[in-house]
Amino acid sequence: SATALTAFGNVCTNTTTSANAFTITGANLSAADVTVGPLAGFTFSTTSGGTYTSSLTLTQTGGAFSQEIFVKFAPVAEQSYNGNIVVNGGGVAAPVDVAATGTGVNSPAGLTTGAASSVTYNSATLAAAVTATGCTAITAYGIEYSSTDNFTPGSGIQVASSNLSSDAFSAGLSGLTP
Repeated sequence: SATALTAFGNVCTNTTTSANAFTITGANLSAADVTVGPLAGFTFSTTSGGTYTSSLTLTQTGGAFSQEIFVKFAPVAEQSYNGNIVVNGGGVAAPVDVAATGTGVNSPAGLTTGAASSVTYNSATLAAAVTATGCTAITAYGIEYSSTDNFTPGSGIQVASSNLSSDAFSAGLSGLTP
């Protein structure tokens, strides 16, 4: 038998989670090895700080056996990685399936715009704040604007911000047309 494995949820692609664990338990086993895995996106170890591999082969002497299995999730694509970790061996006729779930995501940073201040006939200071960091490190802060409604991001005029305080920033715009 096996205990349940806690779901991993949404995880940024190309990162590895900390370990969750489940325990396998058997009685009246033969001396045959017990195998765990493989399952795409997941790696396994018998210790939380140990070496993680795509599958495990556990040598045991037969009879009663119990082992905690540590699992890490490392998605490489934006997709669901839902499946069963197969635990087999020990002379048991039917394998035991341990449900494993996680989703690889590559979410962008989230932003909200703030109020305009210091507005004159040809200048203004615009503000924004980071509401979520997303999966990629933020390397620059600034404002992009255009006189065209619904312009394509990247096609407007970009003004870098030099001030950042608790994920809030602003940029001064000048040379605006009234």
